[in-house]
Amino acid sequence: TLISSVVSNGKFLDHSQWQSCLEDVVLPMITQVEKETKEAPRGGAGTVEVRPGVQLAMHHSRDTAHKQWSETRVLTLEGLGRLLRTAATSSGCIKADSSGQGVLVPPWFHQAWES
Repeated sequence: TLISSVVSNGKFLDHSQWQSCLEDVVLPMITQVEKETKEAPRGGAGTVEVRPGVQLAMHHSRDTAHKQWSETRVLTLEGLGRLLRTAATSSGCIKADSSGQGVLVPPWFHQAWES
């Protein structure tokens, strides 16, 4: 996946590449997943017609678009956590504060996150 590729190669990215990755790709992707999750219909049938006359039963945990988008949302946010941990350890763009209790993130991250 995209997240796995960035995480596995994160040590080769410099600060500006991490910034571009997060600002231009990851945060907009999370915004789009959030939008799709909110807009996805909640109702649905337990079967889907895969071709004329052929029904496919769907497990109840995936029987609506909303449930599928909700799972995508969970996976996307877990991926963001992996990316931030990798960014913090490999590029220094996210650093622990002096007390060791929190993290300091650059201003561009706050701006991108809030948009």
